[in-house]
Amino acid sequence: MAETLKEKTTKGIIWSFIDKFGQQIIYLISGIILARILTPNDYGLVGGIAIFIALASILTDSGFSRTLINKQVVRQEEYSTVFYFNLVISLIIYTLLFLCAPFIAGFYKEPRLILIVRVHGLIVVFNAISIIQNVLLAKKLDFKSQARYALVALTFSTLIALTLAYRQMGVWALVAQPFFFFLIKSLLLWGFSDWRPGLVFRWHIIKNLFAFANKLIAASLINAFFNYIYYPIIGYFFNVSQLGYYVQANRYHEIPSNLVSNTFRAVVAPVFAEVKEDNVRLKRVLSKNIQLISFIIFPVMCVFITIAEPFFLVLFKEKWLPSVPLFQVLCIGGMFTPFGFIMNELFIAKERSDIYLGIEIAKKAILVGLIMALFYFGLIGLAASWSIYAFIALLIYLYYTSGTIEYTFWNFIKDSLGYFLISVVTCGIAGYISRYIPNNYFLILFNVFFVGIIYILVCYLCRLEACREVFTRVLNKKVV
Repeated sequence: MAETLKEKTTKGIIWSFIDKFGQQIIYLISGIILARILTPNDYGLVGGIAIFIALASILTDSGFSRTLINKQVVRQEEYSTVFYFNLVISLIIYTLLFLCAPFIAGFYKEPRLILIVRVHGLIVVFNAISIIQNVLLAKKLDFKSQARYALVALTFSTLIALTLAYRQMGVWALVAQPFFFFLIKSLLLWGFSDWRPGLVFRWHIIKNLFAFANKLIAASLINAFFNYIYYPIIGYFFNVSQLGYYVQANRYHEIPSNLVSNTFRAVVAPVFAEVKEDNVRLKRVLSKNIQLISFIIFPVMCVFITIAEPFFLVLFKEKWLPSVPLFQVLCIGGMFTPFGFIMNELFIAKERSDIYLGIEIAKKAILVGLIMALFYFGLIGLAASWSIYAFIALLIYLYYTSGTIEYTFWNFIKDSLGYFLISVVTCGIAGYISRYIPNNYFLILFNVFFVGIIYILVCYLCRLEACREVFTRVLNKKVV
């Protein structure tokens, strides 16, 4: 019997979560080991070029992968044409990165960045080679295969990175992890996929796809540029070591935020595309996902804020303590970012790339103003500008969802406020009690278990829908 949309969505969320959660666990463990061996300067060097790699990756994709996922029927010649186009673009972009490496190194006054940029930039080509295989798996909601390939690639790339770190290779350990991850993943996707490009290229296909993708790529470029704009600002006006502290704080606040965002984005993209003509179903699907995200993200971020200092002391040692206040401030913004990613997928499914682009322009104009206003307060001011921006961005998204499918600000409050309040109160109580626990390990464990148990219990007793939905799926029976 064919699976229903709800069954496919549930299975997709489970496997997508396994994929993203498994990756984050490996990144967390390897990150702890690497941070103990490497220096803030090493992290600052890699962080300094992140903006260039991010922009290059977006230009390589050209927005076509998301466009192909959104199309109900895609022909073989379309897949082949996009493959060849993206491959050529990736080679052109890598050549530009190769030639611009000395100028990037000059900007940061770090000659070592010349070779780092030229090696790290190859991941742009690796991504282009396997774009179509990823699209095909996404369209089939085959997140199980994606999870397997990603976890295998990450395991091997992490072992290589750790080996280099122990051999005192410094920053090259950080370069090796993404380099070998994308290389191995691309090889696995090609090895286990039946798809191969045909000897066909149709320029009119590129023109037709670009009519929709042009706004997506413009929005993605704007988003990536301003997401990483803090790195060159800090690296230029402060120093590479200070950038390393910010990179570390940003990296670990993003672990739960990105885990939730990427898990749900990967699943809702094809689901939204399937029901895009039915606004009532779209609103229901969005509401359900908002509740599930709220159920997860609010308590996790609140716990991270509460245990930030012992967390960094236990895992990374005293040398990373300057990252703690940055981490706490960024976690506030991390509560709100997953919702925006989900709403972006809604606008794409509705083929409203104009809204997608318009939102990005409005958001970034606000971000520039916030950066200028709070730059005087140093790194903590820059971190605060990001968190304030994340909340304002959510309000902008809700304004447009109300006009698109009538999902309003009040719908969002109804779906999320209960989880937020229970999280804040529970973590506040746990944080107050744990002040008297002298051992950092016990303090962390107390907060995690206390909040986890009390939060779930209160959500269940308050009959909050997402909590009951999770219990239903876990216990595989109806919750009365």
